[in-house]
Amino acid sequence: MMNGDYAEAAAYFAKAGLPNPSDTANRTALAVNLVAKGDVERGLRELELAAANDTSNRADLLLIATHMQRREYAKALKAVDAFEKKEPSNAAPHNLRGAVQFAMRDVAAARRSFDRAVELNPGYFPAVDNLARLDVAEKKPDLARQRLEAFLEKNPKHRDALLASANLLAAQGGSAKAAEVTALIKRAIAAEPNEAAPRLALISYHLRTKEPKKAVTAAQEGLAVIPNNQS
Repeated sequence: MMNGDYAEAAAYFAKAGLPNPSDTANRTALAVNLVAKGDVERGLRELELAAANDTSNRADLLLIATHMQRREYAKALKAVDAFEKKEPSNAAPHNLRGAVQFAMRDVAAARRSFDRAVELNPGYFPAVDNLARLDVAEKKPDLARQRLEAFLEKNPKHRDALLASANLLAAQGGSAKAAEVTALIKRAIAAEPNEAAPRLALISYHLRTKEPKKAVTAAQEGLAVIPNNQS
């Protein structure tokens, strides 16, 4: 959901267990099932009730995701406000508010919200990543790269930051950056060798740069480490 994949987020939430309305977590599951089956209005009402007493914030996140998926931005902001009241020191509500504001095309407000999230928690990468995306959208790729590099200086093994930096360099194109892109992805692999995402990123990059032999080698190396992963 933090990456803006609201439909996919809702689908994952829908994998919850059997509903029992007497329990907050299961009431959330009931709401998810209602939404998944198309009874959205009833599902949203159940989510609102669950969110009011949900200390895990799962219901809050799903409520925001559902409103975003339906492009009900005012309602999404209201849900974010309720989330923030429950956890005023948490960076996540501010990042989510920024995502809603960006969807509403209020870029200045979105940047302020992302900045506030980083102020609360400098190690909260989703907000840093969103700020870098705004930098790129405003045609300031160098600023985006500096932002990601500054984060990596303090978090040198952060997989998502390494991959984001690699993607940023790759988007700039040019064979001169190929070695640097590959090095960043390999750092992400070294940081989490049993995770498929960095290895898939390396395979995809080699394919995009028309180096199929390197892609095959990367795939074989991945299979040797995580043989049961079907990705």
